[in-house]
Amino acid sequence: RLIGLTAVDTFAAAAALWVLCPSGLEIEFLTLLPVFLLAFGAGLMSGAPGGVGPFEIALLALLPQTPEPQLLTAVLAWRASYYALPALLGAALALRGPKAEASIVTQLPADHNLLNQSTRAELGLVLQGQHRFLAAGPDIGLLVARSPHLIIALFDPAAPPQRQAITTCLNALKSSAKSMDCSFALYKTSARTAAIARTQGLHCMRIAKEAVLCPSQFRLVTPDRAGLRRKLRHASAAGVTITQPATVRDGSELTALAASWAQTHGGERGFSVGRFCPQYLSNQRVYIAWQNGDPIAFASFHIGSREWTLDLMRYGAGLPDGTMHLLVQAAINDAAQLAVPRLSLAAVPDFNSAPALLRKLTARMTDACAGNARFKKSFAPSWEPLYLIAPN
Repeated sequence: RLIGLTAVDTFAAAAALWVLCPSGLEIEFLTLLPVFLLAFGAGLMSGAPGGVGPFEIALLALLPQTPEPQLLTAVLAWRASYYALPALLGAALALRGPKAEASIVTQLPADHNLLNQSTRAELGLVLQGQHRFLAAGPDIGLLVARSPHLIIALFDPAAPPQRQAITTCLNALKSSAKSMDCSFALYKTSARTAAIARTQGLHCMRIAKEAVLCPSQFRLVTPDRAGLRRKLRHASAAGVTITQPATVRDGSELTALAASWAQTHGGERGFSVGRFCPQYLSNQRVYIAWQNGDPIAFASFHIGSREWTLDLMRYGAGLPDGTMHLLVQAAINDAAQLAVPRLSLAAVPDFNSAPALLRKLTARMTDACAGNARFKKSFAPSWEPLYLIAPN
């Protein structure tokens, strides 16, 4: 496509120069075209602004029989129409400013119940302030992030799980990407969203698996949770206790833990997970682990009426074995008492069904997440696939 557009552009530029040749300068277009391309290439390779100088010298050298005054007159007229006029039009557009992204709202109305009613608690990431909602209709939309060349929808749409609502969100994402002159993708979506996207001609790839529990049916005394029971006993024997739950106000007791964790883990990640911020945590359910009266770790959960999702896990040095397991177990117990139907321990990479080359490229990332995967596996969850969706 790029080669084709370049051919059209250079052909049109040569035609413009040919049309602007004054009377008395008789030159065939098929003669001018290869000469123009060579002179144009000389100007590009010189690095001079607009190729001024090398372009003219090459043109005169390659057309030695052509009267120089008439040829340079044509070049001056061509530069005025091909460079100066578009520059003036571009300056006018620049002064007008960028087109407003009217379909993307930066803040939800105060009475908006989209987050609470959504089946995806992770949409609470919008409260971090890094991303925005793309509105697709009343009470439906997508959490979106921007990169220089993409608009990226994170997780499933904030919409009822009906096919029509998801289709509406996908169409809104396509339209928004087209209006912004960029491409689009959907990241960490469920199998249902991926199936609907596939019917629209989009391509899907399994990239992760999500650990999911039903709190009301969670039982510790099962063979596949023997390792979890051992971890919980270790934490209890070390004198670890959990506040259930903790409301974070100034966050002073957690800041040092978060700073210690960030220093040893290469900083806060962000994007599809939260970053430590007391105000952000004030919208979540936070559990703090204590030992000898001091906070030693904490875990936070996105909360909704239909789901809780694990977000931040932060801890300091010398953490007693089983502490993080005890934090999550406390959340599971509370979710069961509050009749929360679903609790997610979030996702880990899963490229087993991806092409061999991609598996090799992602092997280091998968290995780095092995400890996180073992931690979640100890709760014997159900694993649900998550997908990356793109136009090609």
